[in-house]
Amino acid sequence: MSYDSDRLCSEVRYFPRMDRNEAVTAFVEDLLLGPFTNRYKSIYSKGTKLEFCFSKGKTLYLGLSAEALKTDEEVTDIRRSAELVRKNIVKNFTSFNKICIFIDGAEVSGEEF
Repeated sequence: MSYDSDRLCSEVRYFPRMDRNEAVTAFVEDLLLGPFTNRYKSIYSKGTKLEFCFSKGKTLYLGLSAEALKTDEEVTDIRRSAELVRKNIVKNFTSFNKICIFIDGAEVSGEEF
């Protein structure tokens, strides 16, 4: 999201070839680092770490550190953040039909699509 408006913005990033599990882990870790452009908001607050990332069948499980719960004007709200992560993963990794996101051990999103 942009600081100037509530519209979604996108960036293009390139990754080397890897297997699916390595690729999705690298992708999520890159999302957590924040945008290249300083006019865009981060999805989660700085310092948010990926604690786990694994798949079982067509379900992806993501665990984020407690820092993901911190909100301020620099980041989007928690519900919107989970939605943005899910949308980014679905667009780039079409083999998943459910993504479960956990923050500090508690599930915050587990929607099937």
